[in-house]
Amino acid sequence: MSKKPVLFSHGVQVRFSDIDRYQHVNTVYYPDYVFTSRFEFLRKRFGLAPDHFERLGMAFYTIRSEIQYRRA
Repeated sequence: MSKKPVLFSHGVQVRFSDIDRYQHVNTVYYPDYVFTSRFEFLRKRFGLAPDHFERLGMAFYTIRSEIQYRRA
């Protein structure tokens, strides 16, 4: 039995420093957007703030990160 994926959408503020000279978001910042969004997911879905995990002595670690880009 396969589980349905949980879809979540969260807008991020693109900073001026995230933009390269070609006016594209520098790809080095994509993981930062994803990592920020995971806490928003926990906050919005379960009402848990990042400091909740800190008080419990818990932390999130990224073991592997992979982004597959496609041509526009």
